Amino acid sequence: MTTPETINQRKLRQALVEAFNESELQTLCFDLNIDYESLPPGSKPDKVRELIARCVREQRVDELISLCESARPKVAWRGMMSTAVSSEEPPFMGLKFYDADHANLFFGRETLTADLAGHLQ
Repeated sequence: MTTPETINQRKLRQALVEAFNESELQTLCFDLNIDYESLPPGSKPDKVRELIARCVREQRVDELISLCESARPKVAWRGMMSTAVSSEEPPFMGLKFYDADHANLFFGRETLTADLAGHLQ
């Protein structure tokens, strides 16, 4: 099942805006049994954003993607999935989890800090 954490909503929104015109978007809503007029008023991108938000709230993102795949099979809809957790090592030490081994980087620098503050005055 697709969850909000596993779908890249920005990519999905961009793909829907590019792949469907307003009439086709209305048909997509009809197929989802969502009243197009119940979406807040606005431009096509606004409607798409609200449609995605509603599908996320109602846990119907899989259904939305399946209908999109049927209507536009050449678009990589399943490619809208994002990885929630990366197994790669962070590129900077500051992005890593704090560990007890790193305590010397954060504690015991009071003297150095006082000296630096003295030079600034």
